[in-house]
Amino acid sequence: MCKVSWCEKEPLKFKNGNPKAYCNDHDQHKQYASNAYSRPWLMYKVEKILAEDLVCEHCSSDMVKRYGQENFKSIITAMDVDHIDPSIKGTLR
Repeated sequence: MCKVSWCEKEPLKFKNGNPKAYCNDHDQHKQYASNAYSRPWLMYKVEKILAEDLVCEHCSSDMVKRYGQENFKSIITAMDVDHIDPSIKGTLR
């Protein structure tokens, strides 16, 4: 299975047939979360951003309304570990 704990897809394979860590979807996202292998919440954060689901799971604050559309760096920072519910999708380690 894919290294992302909530994903049930088969991982990609290297040319020699050995499995990679991630499925096709998450392999494409790893460029945005380069150390997600040991920090699974980063991949979850990337999924939420790509899905434009920018509402805090902790306080229900809409990050775009709170920081403005242009201030994407603040949005990303606010959606860090303390604002992701660790019980969701097995991101608690």
